[in-house]
Amino acid sequence: NTNLKTVAILPASRNVPIDTFSRKMKTALEEMGAKTSYMNQASASGHLGRHAFSRMGTFKAAAWLADQEQRYRTVLYVVDSPVNSPWTQTCIRQADFVIGMGDDPSIGEYERLLLLM
Repeated sequence: NTNLKTVAILPASRNVPIDTFSRKMKTALEEMGAKTSYMNQASASGHLGRHAFSRMGTFKAAAWLADQEQRYRTVLYVVDSPVNSPWTQTCIRQADFVIGMGDDPSIGEYERLLLLM
């Protein structure tokens, strides 16, 4: 789908191996020819500085994220932070599509957040 540029990968709970899954997904997309950006909280903060997702850094972060979405066919936003963190909310807000990952059939804290948004 050409409209699917941004994907948030969200754990159902904190013990889900989100990083391993996300990196494998990046590799698979690139093997299919889609230039893909893997972005977690550390990589985004590394580019933008530690105050990137504070109120003051919002405009800088928005511009940089928009640039990433222009440069790459697909951007994977990896939710590797606590449920109430600015990074988690940024990932969900930026995403065209959200993948929830886990093996527990009950609704987890991240899924509750999605229901409230």
